[in-house]
Amino acid sequence: MKNILIILILLFKVNCFGQTYPINEPFNSVAAWTCTNGSGLQTYGGGLNYLTTNIGTTPYPNGSTITMTSPAYNFTNCLANLTVTFPINGRIENGFDFMSFQYFNAGAWVNVATHTGVRNNILYSYIIPNTVTQFRFRLITDATVNSYGFPFTNVYYYDIDYFNITCSSVLPIELLYF
Repeated sequence: MKNILIILILLFKVNCFGQTYPINEPFNSVAAWTCTNGSGLQTYGGGLNYLTTNIGTTPYPNGSTITMTSPAYNFTNCLANLTVTFPINGRIENGFDFMSFQYFNAGAWVNVATHTGVRNNILYSYIIPNTVTQFRFRLITDATVNSYGFPFTNVYYYDIDYFNITCSSVLPIELLYF
């Protein structure tokens, strides 16, 4: 009878597994993400930062590839796939400039989605394997027109206000007595 009781207690402990934890990147650390070709962190003021495809009022360069790459992560304690969410706000040249969201897995970058045109603070959510190690936004621009309006007074850009990663993880379990 004691053996059955012990098994029931252990099964109860196993059922305590699984809790969701977020990794929320509010872009407060300049060193956290690596940015190229004029992209980077910019501030809204009051300590609020965002990741942008171009800094200030300078347009992103024509005929180039712009990347914004996350730091390396380790998701070995996640039980299942990750959920990644982020908003995109702004406008890039529709049908000519394309920003891809990608993850790094098993030695290669994998494309998740590609965006172009106007994005008015649209929230995106993707299911990603828990074996990934990095994420990046990759903007590829064509060779012409990197501003709009008359007489071309507005610059094209995409801003990412935050980057949120959620997964189910294993809780540490301590057996108090046996």
